[in-house]
Amino acid sequence: QISGIRCVFDFTDTFLPPGVFERVISLCVAHAIKYRETNSQQIPEMYSNFASFEFDRGFSCTLLLESGRIIIRIENPEFSSKGLHIFQSMFLKLNADVMGKGLSWKVLLEDLKTHILVEHSEAQSRQLLPWFPNGEITSPSATMINLESFLDGL
Repeated sequence: QISGIRCVFDFTDTFLPPGVFERVISLCVAHAIKYRETNSQQIPEMYSNFASFEFDRGFSCTLLLESGRIIIRIENPEFSSKGLHIFQSMFLKLNADVMGKGLSWKVLLEDLKTHILVEHSEAQSRQLLPWFPNGEITSPSATMINLESFLDGL
């Protein structure tokens, strides 16, 4: 069983083209490798519809492709806000660089108290913890074209 708080990129109302999950995995590998030498202890684990990464010490994520949804579980809720920012930025970058801005999706975030998924906009307006600590609202960025610069900005 996979543990951790859920963040779901939901394409069920539109379409999740083949290869998007794999491209997200590629960005995750690149990001994880940047920290592998000094911080990470976990070797990335990847399968056709599942992957597990440690981005930083204590900051582990699993990704699962399931029925038009990419389900991300962040093991330590303290990294939820950071993880949300990283994954939103990755999806925006893919959409801009590869998909010609043709992808659309909903982001659903798990409420730790009820374990119910709520839409990003509702979670943001409620300042749902741990996604929006101290009223933090940061906009993801995918304006950098160069992968190295993009990863440095995460």
